[in-house]
This record gives sequence, structure tokens and C-alpha cells, in this order.
Amino acid sequence: MRNVILFNVTAFIYFLSSIIFICHIIYNKNDKLYLAAKIFTICGFIIHTTGIIFRIIESGHAPFANLYESLIYFSWIIILFYIYAQFKYQLKSLGVFVVPLSFLAILYAKTFSSDIQPLVPILQSVWLEIHVAVIFIGYGGFVVSYGCALLYLLKIENKWAFFSAALNICIITTLIFYFLLKIKFNQGIISMFIFIGVFVFVCYLLYKNEKKLKERLPPIDVVDKVNYNAAVYGFIFLTGGIIAGAVWADSAWGSYWSWDPKETWSLITWFIYAAYLHARKTSGWSGIKAAYISVYGFWAVVFTYFGVNFLLPGLHSYN
Repeated sequence: MRNVILFNVTAFIYFLSSIIFICHIIYNKNDKLYLAAKIFTICGFIIHTTGIIFRIIESGHAPFANLYESLIYFSWIIILFYIYAQFKYQLKSLGVFVVPLSFLAILYAKTFSSDIQPLVPILQSVWLEIHVAVIFIGYGGFVVSYGCALLYLLKIENKWAFFSAALNICIITTLIFYFLLKIKFNQGIISMFIFIGVFVFVCYLLYKNEKKLKERLPPIDVVDKVNYNAAVYGFIFLTGGIIAGAVWADSAWGSYWSWDPKETWSLITWFIYAAYLHARKTSGWSGIKAAYISVYGFWAVVFTYFGVNFLLPGLHSYN
């Protein structure tokens, strides 16, 4: 299928872009690297968009029928939000965290079947497109907010903050290596041992280069501002997606809310970001507190999206 080929090309381009972004942080003064990474990312996004269009044409429905399609769409939304934030705020270091997350989403998608599946009757509704599309736009905002939070925690002079950010970076990096090896060799146990090795190695590199890294990251006030703005956008779209889902549920099952596990965790995520935005406006919570909440909120999103599917299956579970 043409769309699968295009998604594979997209994944390769995002991988190259991630590597170049990392090199840009190492050689901070070389703006040519940043320009190359930005061009690669935009080219990948164009190919990604084309692949999604082909997928819609070939399947006859929006790309939300299964976990493979939703991951491809999620990856696309992450890059869309990143490009918007990049052109608006010119935060050059943001790509080093956001683009690898988009690559990781496509990589994870490759562990599932790419076969086109027909929509079951309950999903044949315009509310599917509205609900899922809007929810994922919110998730894209939260990913950008998360990337800014990591930049902040790495930059600020606080050992625990640096350790927290380093831990998150190690988890993301090792997950990428884990899925690369699992896809290539289909050996989960071997991949797990390498996963642990990569985790320790990345932790060591971050620890040894802490001072240089802090010097090369953008000012914390700029990062904090983008963190907040991205969280606001994400919260607005998450709210709209939850409302659209409630309307859809009422038309499908005669009830706006059923306390399905994914509904419950969506509400928990909503409360985390609502508390963050409220505390920021009323109590002046910014800086390190805001960064920590953005990190917690991101992992709540991850559990809502992935964890619920495998640990708490319900009406919203993807195959």
C-alpha cells in the first residue's frame, strides 16, 4: 500500500531529523545543523500528510479505526504542533525532544498490523472524526508542553530537576532503541537487555555533560512561556474532544458518560491540566512547578492513550 511506504519514509526522515537536532545541541553554534533538521522535519511532515491522505482514500474513512492508524495520526499532530510552535517562538532546541517522540509513535505503530480494517457500525459516525481528531490535537499541545518542561528542568540549577529530565530522556531514548530492535529481530528479551544498557549509557552521558548542556539550552523564561501556551492549547482541544465524545456517546448509547476506563482517565488528565492552569493564574505557579506538572500531565496522557488499552480495556480500547 502506498500509504505504508510513505509512512516508512516519514519514519526514516524523522529519525534523521532527530539525529541532526541532537548534533545541533552538541555543536550549538552551528545553525546550519538546525536549518537542516528543520528542513528534514518539514519534508517529513509533507510526506506524512500525503500518506494520511492516501490512507483516507484507500480506506474510505478517517485514520482512527485501530491503534496503527491512531499512532500515525498522533505522530502527525505532534509535528504539526511542533512546526507551529517553532515558527512562532523560534525555540531551536525544542525539536530535540518533540521530533523523537513523533518518530517513536510511528515506530510503535509498526509493531501493529497496517492492514486497512472496516469501521464497525458504532464508529460510522461524523462524531468519530470530530471527537478523536480534536482529542489528538490536544495531545499534540501536551507533547510540546512536555518538551518545553524537559528543556526547563535541564536548564535550571537544580539537581533533582536535572535528574528528573534526564530520567525522562533516558526512557524515551531506550523505548526508541527497544522498538527498533524488536521490529528488526523480533526478540523481546534481547531487546530488553539492550534497553537497560542504553538507559544506563544515556544517563551517564547526560551526567558527564550537564554543564555544557545547560549552557546551550534556551533561556528558561522563554521555555516557561511556550510550556504554558502549549498547555493552554492542549487543554482547550482536550475539553472540546471530551464534550464531542459525550455528545457522541449520548447519540450512540443514550448516555453522555459511562465511566469507561478511558473516559475516567481522560477526566483525570483534564483535571491535572485544569489544576495547573488554575494554579498558574491564581497562585503564580510557574517555572519548576509548572514544568513538573507538565511532565506528570504528559505521562497521564500516555497512560490514557496506551495504558488503558492494555490494562483497563473497555469501550474505547483499540485493537
